[in-house]
Amino acid sequence: MKRRDFIKTSALASGALLLPDILRASANNLLAVEDKILIVIQWSGGNDGLNTVIPIKNDLYYQYRQKIGIRASDALVLNTDMGLHPKLLALREMFDQGELAILQNVGYPEPDRSHFRSMDIWQSASASDVYWSDGWIGRMLDAGFLPQDALEIDDSLSLALKGKNKKGLAIRDIQQAHQLAAIGNHMCDGAHDHDNVSYLRTTLREATSGIDYIYSQSNKKTSTAAYPLTEFGRQMKSTSELIMSGCKTRVYYLTLGGFDTHAGQPGTQNRLFQEYSQAIGALKSDLKKENRWKDVAILTFSEFGRRVKENAGRGTDHGTAGVSFVMGGSIKTPGLYGGMPKLDQLVDGDLVHEIDFRRMYATLLDDWMGVSSAKILSDNFLRIPLFVSK
Repeated sequence: MKRRDFIKTSALASGALLLPDILRASANNLLAVEDKILIVIQWSGGNDGLNTVIPIKNDLYYQYRQKIGIRASDALVLNTDMGLHPKLLALREMFDQGELAILQNVGYPEPDRSHFRSMDIWQSASASDVYWSDGWIGRMLDAGFLPQDALEIDDSLSLALKGKNKKGLAIRDIQQAHQLAAIGNHMCDGAHDHDNVSYLRTTLREATSGIDYIYSQSNKKTSTAAYPLTEFGRQMKSTSELIMSGCKTRVYYLTLGGFDTHAGQPGTQNRLFQEYSQAIGALKSDLKKENRWKDVAILTFSEFGRRVKENAGRGTDHGTAGVSFVMGGSIKTPGLYGGMPKLDQLVDGDLVHEIDFRRMYATLLDDWMGVSSAKILSDNFLRIPLFVSK
């Protein structure tokens, strides 16, 4: 075996999550209709919230952004004061259909403008002055509350899916992972007297069997929707096909990068939002045909927003509070949360957060996934009434 193949196969084992549940899965033991699925989409780089949900009647917005401000006539109007970025067509449709909650001014106290540190805070759900080595989804795996599993559609596993004792599974290409699993199965043949080698073989056997299961599920349903021909589009299509096939996975984690818009922000956001919107629309189309859209909630977040004033490069620099979205077929109280951006009350040129991001997590854990957020987040956070009628 080539050394590269051995390293890749070993990585499969290190990403193993609640694999015993997967191993016992069969064609007759699929995801029940009433079970809820969470898709987490990470916008990496720090998305500019002010040009995502635009305060179209705020003169200060256009004073701060004379070159990159989005005109009210170009925005997708939500109400008399707010509009969506013109490329977010699928989200405008969901807003009109009562399937989208827009959360503005989302952040945390004492914000950090470092990409790495702020992403660690979001993925671990820690306070800004606390360092945790496990993620909020990983702690669900450790606690055993999730009946099934968590899957990241990528080569590497994010902190969010790493628990102290159990980890999510990272698979970028299901076909390739299945081929590597065959190598792992070959490595597991026979016995060995050395405890460490025997342990590795056992772990590999469990991991590769889990990958075989996911591969078998991925072939049961094929998407007919038009996803963008990009890496993110492929991730979304794989997620859709697994859900439609009845895969037992409860949490899917995906990433769309490129949001660090220090220069040329209008063009970058246009491209990324068009890609995102098309993929979201295709996913919804697939799941509605299978009557699964009502079983799915989608959270989209970025590690921070951008500064209010544009820079000389027609971009924006690292800021603090930003915009997040929660959408799905079972949203009970859609609309706008977090209030209007207070552009006349900035702190060091930045927006002040109104919604702690851990309130979103608490809402998704308690009201959607049926998991005790207090135990996972080590604190009690006021939930947002997204899944309950007011």
